[in-house]
Amino acid sequence: MRRLISAILTSVALYLILSLLDEVWHTQTVRLLLNVDFLFDHLAFHWELLLHIIVGILLYYTLVYFYHYTFYFNDVIMAVVAMFMLLYFLLSELAVTISLNATFLGFTIWMIGHLLYLVITLYVIREE
Repeated sequence: MRRLISAILTSVALYLILSLLDEVWHTQTVRLLLNVDFLFDHLAFHWELLLHIIVGILLYYTLVYFYHYTFYFNDVIMAVVAMFMLLYFLLSELAVTISLNATFLGFTIWMIGHLLYLVITLYVIREE
């Protein structure tokens, strides 16, 4: 149960980090993070946030597994960082109802937020 709570809190932390960075730098990375209009038509905010948290839970448990049970943890971290990089551009292109142009500033904010998420997540996993 503690792991599930940690997974939920780290997912929410990513949302809050990107929200704060968006406010400071006037970017739209949170909209990109939660946007699933290419899968569902007009989904309410709480459903988008729930989907984000579910993905975060899956990623958290995957990282826990690789941290505790394999020798490939560093490789997995590099793959996750690469996935975060690719997702920025992929999600920008897939957006249907909102116009999100991929910019260097947006990408930088996206990566800062996701790298902070990874640092927080790895800290929590190591403290379990």
